[in-house]
Amino acid sequence: MSKLDSSVSAIPAKPATLSRASTADEVLYGSDDSHLDFRGSVLVEPGRVVLSTVVQIHNARGRAYFGIVRLVHPRLVRMMLTHAARKLSR
Repeated sequence: MSKLDSSVSAIPAKPATLSRASTADEVLYGSDDSHLDFRGSVLVEPGRVVLSTVVQIHNARGRAYFGIVRLVHPRLVRMMLTHAARKLSR
């Protein structure tokens, strides 16, 4: 491997979150990593927004990471959605 090749391989191959697909009403996103894979959906329906996530844990590091995220994530998402709704309603 040349010096250039080794420097290129050190760059992550994928961003942390990828938009996988979208329609006018829904965005699907996700990421795969060595410790866990996740997929999410943001669906806009009349009068509400529906968020869904699915996580596949691969190892102990994934279990530890998700254990923390599982506690904090619901509150953060609610706060972000509330903030967005207030900002959009102005």
